[in-house]
Amino acid sequence: MLNILRKIYINPKFYQIMPHKNKVYRNLVLPKSMNDELTQLAKGKTLLNCYYILYVITQGYNKHDYKNFQSFRPIPNKRLFTMLGSGYIKPLNILLFNGIIERTEKFGAGNCFQYRIAPKYYDEHESVKVKFSYYQKTDGAIQYEKDKKELGMFIENVRLLDIPFDKLYSKIDSKVSSLSLDDYMTDEQVEWIFPKMDVTEIDENWLFTVHKKLDKKEALLIADQKDKLIVNDGKKICMVDPEYFMLEQRNFTKMAWTASVDNLADESTLYGKRNKTNNRLDTNFTNMSKELFDTILFHNQMEEYDLKNSQPALLSHILKEQGFIGGDVELFHQLTNDTGFYEHFSNIGLDRENAKQMVFKVFFGKDRPKNLMTERFKEHFPTVSNYISAYKWENGDNAFAVMLQQFESRLFIDNIYYKLSDMQIPVFSKHDSISFFKHDRPKVYEVIMQEFGKIGFEGKIKLNSPRPKAA
Repeated sequence: MLNILRKIYINPKFYQIMPHKNKVYRNLVLPKSMNDELTQLAKGKTLLNCYYILYVITQGYNKHDYKNFQSFRPIPNKRLFTMLGSGYIKPLNILLFNGIIERTEKFGAGNCFQYRIAPKYYDEHESVKVKFSYYQKTDGAIQYEKDKKELGMFIENVRLLDIPFDKLYSKIDSKVSSLSLDDYMTDEQVEWIFPKMDVTEIDENWLFTVHKKLDKKEALLIADQKDKLIVNDGKKICMVDPEYFMLEQRNFTKMAWTASVDNLADESTLYGKRNKTNNRLDTNFTNMSKELFDTILFHNQMEEYDLKNSQPALLSHILKEQGFIGGDVELFHQLTNDTGFYEHFSNIGLDRENAKQMVFKVFFGKDRPKNLMTERFKEHFPTVSNYISAYKWENGDNAFAVMLQQFESRLFIDNIYYKLSDMQIPVFSKHDSISFFKHDRPKVYEVIMQEFGKIGFEGKIKLNSPRPKAA
């Protein structure tokens, strides 16, 4: 029997399909009181697993859609089991039963409960940095080697950088202290996607009351009577006390931004890996705030080329490839591959930022009847809108975004990023942009134009030379 097992493990065919594990390190910024409690409750591997769960809840899952701590985030049990095995149950219970995290009682779609850190920590001013590790599984030896090479390329390029940590931490402190309500869309500025929407009221204890199906006027009246704000937290319409809202925004910004900088201080917390869903290259820089990343680029005399009207320009190419024609398709193609796409919507009262939000909702949101964003977009581009709706109807709401991102990845990672790397030109990718040292600008431009030309892509790139404001 032992000999049979040996043959299995040395057989290359089995080796190629065997799952591999890679030890990953992360930094996590936690309220000091929370960490003090946790270290009394758990030790060793259990403590590390507690840290991993907190990392997933606060930073490591659905980063872009959740920009606060008070929102409950859906975390699939499958994700916890995949990463931690059945051993996830003990640390999860420690966090739940001791009031460190909270969970909704409803077990929703995708085998998910929803979690958040306990509100008692929201006004904590003292924090600590924790470094922890976990194992990330890879499907087979071939993928393992690819991931290893991807990370190695990223680390090699990061070694060429001088990371200005003092400037970055100063930038964080400046950002947090300067945050105000003017930085957010509130009250009248909040768009009502449907005529009537649920509004979640958050009280002083961070408990929720859902007001069912209010129109905008009704919601604003209730909020005014209670001296509260109407805000969109990225997932839902909320009614919240301005003081509590700003406290939570400062805490979230401080924690998320600090962790992203801390992870650059040690090569063990650097990461570079292709995302299995959309094939994007995820690194420490792809989810870092633009202000911090621009500070690094400026300090290292680097520049950036990024794609104008990114996702609309990619869709324009796909429509052209599939033979779609018509007046609105031609106009869409003209605007997305030049300038003035978002400004085109000014005649319906949308400034550039609101127009961007509308297009984001149309492209990446759920396709539902009476969606105000979809109706506005459809008035201008009916053929394009019908294509998007039909694609979502046939393949699911998320599939359209994934399709665009996969095309983006083929163009910017498989074609441009890898070719520049083969030419020994150090570059960094943030999905639809390429960052490089100034002296490499002509070569980078030439490669981008060559790769665009190979597929007849007519999108335009713009040069960004970061000039971050003083912290």
